[in-house]
Amino acid sequence: MSLIESEAWKQFAALEKEKRKSVKYGEDVIHLDYFSPIISNEELKNFDEQLSKVGLRFSSYDKSGQMTASLEDFALLSAIALNDTTVKAILDNTLSTLAWETIKFITLNLYRKMRGKVITKYTHNTSEEKPMTFGMNASLDENTAYSFKLDGSEETVLKGMDKILDFLREQKPNSHYKFPHLTTYNEQAEDWQSLDVEDEIRKMVKERKKN
Repeated sequence: MSLIESEAWKQFAALEKEKRKSVKYGEDVIHLDYFSPIISNEELKNFDEQLSKVGLRFSSYDKSGQMTASLEDFALLSAIALNDTTVKAILDNTLSTLAWETIKFITLNLYRKMRGKVITKYTHNTSEEKPMTFGMNASLDENTAYSFKLDGSEETVLKGMDKILDFLREQKPNSHYKFPHLTTYNEQAEDWQSLDVEDEIRKMVKERKKN
C-alpha cells in the first residue's frame, strides 16, 4: 500500500482540507497563521467581525501538527500578515486610520494570547518544545517583506507597533526576492532593527564549513 492510500494519509488530507477552508485570498485580506487551541474559534470569529467593519477580510490557518523547516528558526512561528496592497494603502492614507488601529488592536490581543506559550515543533523525524514567537509580517512588494517580532511588555509592543509604519516608509524595495527580514524592536534606541536572514544563513554555512 502506498503512502497516499494509507488511512493515516487520508486522515491527514481530510484535516488539511478542513483547515484550508479558512484561508482566503485577495488584496483586502489580513491573514493569521496560528496554533490551536491557543486561539479559539470564537476569537477567530471576533477578529473576522472586527475587520469586516473596516472593509477588510480575515483569513486564518491552523499550523498545529504541521511539520516545519529549519528556516523557521529565522521566521515567526505565528504571525498576522499584511499584503503589499494593504501596506501601501496604510502608508498612503487611502485606508482609514480606523483600519490600521483595528489591525493593531487585534495584533495586541493575539500577542496577549501567545506570550509565554510553548508549542511542539515537528521535523522529519523529531519533535521539540519551542517558545512561541509572534508578530506582524508586512510586505512592501513581491520581493520585499519584514517580519516584526513582538516581544516584551505590552507597553514595549505598543510602542513598537506605533513605529512600524515609519520604519516601512524608510525601506527601499529589493530588486529581487529576499526572504523576509527578521525585525526586532530595540527598546533603548526606540527603533526597529532588521536582520538579513539570507546573509545570516550564508554566515552560518561558512562557519560550519570551517569546522
